[in-house]
Order: sequence, then C-alpha cells, then structure tokens
Amino acid sequence: MFAICALGGSQMDLMRNMSLIPVTGISARRLAAWLQLSDLNTVNDLIELGFILPLPGRMIALHPMIQEITLADSHPSVTNCRTLCESIRNTCLEHGTDIPYHKVLFGTTEIIMEQADKDDVPYYLRFIEDAFPLMEQYRYTVGMQKIVKEMSSLIEKESGGSRDRALLLDFRSALEPKPEKALKLEKEAVAQITEINADNAHLAANLHANLGALYHETGHRDLAKEHMEAAISILHKYDLLLMHDVIPQFSNYAVIMSEAGETEKALAALKMLAEKLHEEYTELSGDYAAVCEVIGSICLFAGDISQGTDYYKKAMAVYEQIWAEEPELLENKRQELLQSYQQVGIGLAMKYLTLRRPVE
Repeated sequence: MFAICALGGSQMDLMRNMSLIPVTGISARRLAAWLQLSDLNTVNDLIELGFILPLPGRMIALHPMIQEITLADSHPSVTNCRTLCESIRNTCLEHGTDIPYHKVLFGTTEIIMEQADKDDVPYYLRFIEDAFPLMEQYRYTVGMQKIVKEMSSLIEKESGGSRDRALLLDFRSALEPKPEKALKLEKEAVAQITEINADNAHLAANLHANLGALYHETGHRDLAKEHMEAAISILHKYDLLLMHDVIPQFSNYAVIMSEAGETEKALAALKMLAEKLHEEYTELSGDYAAVCEVIGSICLFAGDISQGTDYYKKAMAVYEQIWAEEPELLENKRQELLQSYQQVGIGLAMKYLTLRRPVE
C-alpha cells in the first residue's frame, strides 16, 4: 500500500495537485508550468518512488487507485491548490487564443469541480465563471452545462451578487438552442447591471454586445445596433479598448453596420481600433492582425479590392512572423483569405496574397 501521508511537504503538495489531473495524463512540463516549479526534480523523485507513472511522449499520470487514495488523504481544495487553479484561470482568460492542451485543461477543471473542497466560494465562482468562455470557444457543452449547474446551486445557496447572476443568465443564454429564449435570458442578464462602474464595465460591455448579436440573429437590426453601440461606448468610457475580447464586439458591430449600408462607419470604428492596437503593441500583435483581417474582408465584399488587399497583406505580414514556426497555421490562414477573393468572384485570387508586405 502506498503511504501518501509519509511523503514530504513538496512531494505531498505535488501529489495533491496531481490528484486533480485526469488519469489520461499531462505533459510533465505543462504540470511544472502550472505549478510554477523551477525544475522537475520532485516529479522525477515521485516517478522513482512509483507514485507517478511515466507515459510515452514525456507525459505523466497517476494510477486511478493512487489518484483515489491521494484525493482522500491530501484533501485538495481551491485554497491549497491555488497555484494550479490560478494557472488554469489565467489560461482561460486568454480569449480567442488557441490552447492546444485544452482537453487536459477542461478535464482538470471538471475534477476540481467534482473533488476539490470549495473553501473559498467567491474565488471558486470566479474560477468556473472564467472557465466557461474557453469551453464555449471549443464548443465543450458538457463542461459548460456542468458550470451552469454548479453556479445555479452556489448562487442559490450563497445569494451571489449581481455579477454572478448576470453571468449565470448570460451562460444559460449561450447554451439555449432557441434564439428567442436565448434573447430573453440575455435581456435579463443585462438588467442585472443596474449601475455601470469601473468594476463591472467590462462585463456590462460584453453583455450588451451579446444582446446585440442575438438581436441581429433574430432580425432586430436597429436594436442590435443600439446595444452594439452601447457596448462600444462603455469600452471607450472606461478605457477598455485594448482587451482581447473587444475584437469580436467591433467585428460584429462592423458586420451590422455594413449590412445596413453604413460601411464607412463600420470601417472607421475598426480602423480606430487597429490604430490603438498598433500604437500600444506595434504591428506584431495578433489582435492587430485580426482587426486588419476583418477590415480587409469588409473592403473586399464592398468591392474595394485594393484597400481590402492592402489590409490582408498587413495581416499576413504579422501572421508570417508570429507563426514563423507553425507553417500549417500560416498556410491555413493564407488559404482562408484566398477563399474570400473567390467568394466575391475574383478568379485569379492567388496574385493578391503572394507578395509579402514587410512589417513597418
């Protein structure tokens, strides 16, 4: 029998955190990064002692029986496993970024929900609330549903604040397959924020943007525009324009404006955002590239091939540098942009993106 309780402090701490990792395993280096370990010495020691199983591809795991014993003996909680929880939470906040290890991240999040002691409920609520958008990005509805169920229970017991109630309604809206019902839930979410301030401005802007998108989906263009503009106004007022999830908001607004025949207004908003991103981060920002790409698409579909091509080249110049070691991603993006030309009926699309534009 494995004597988990006989392990030293650092070894016990590592085993406690490992008990929250799926038995399918995790990269040893990923675990070290999540736990902020300076080396893998403790991991290697536990492998030699037989507590941790080495797997192919530099992966490690716990045997299911050892995981069960460790959970019982080490009592993991959101407080004594805070470093692990914070690493996961911070990763989840990287909205729009591709997370190649998202499956193990989601698996770990679910085990934390099922097994860890919730000895800090406000923090735990924030933890699962921040995990939801990344699960939505990967359409992991099973995990999204678990979070909504958990939030419903906690908020009912703990009488959560307006932020928590608004997010619960927002998440329920995201899971609702019927647009009209989703719209009703999102309206209720917006109504929870009765007074906008610096603490809730980001949330308020997101809720208005989501409501605007649902109004657009259900054919209410004027209301869609109203709430999209409300979201952008909040972002301006509270100096939140450089946050990553602002890009979808501006993109959706630009689409609505273009459909309404106000292409120039749509482009003006996006170009302003691109300029702010350029000033803050230089052109090597992936966010800057994404905005240039949207501008290029709108120009292209409006018939301005020259300006559309110029912005596509700006985007590709950034992608070529930030994805220099990921040729597959780069080629996929190139083909995606080339298809835009084909969609607007330009047969010789290849000539528009073969010339590279240097980053200024």
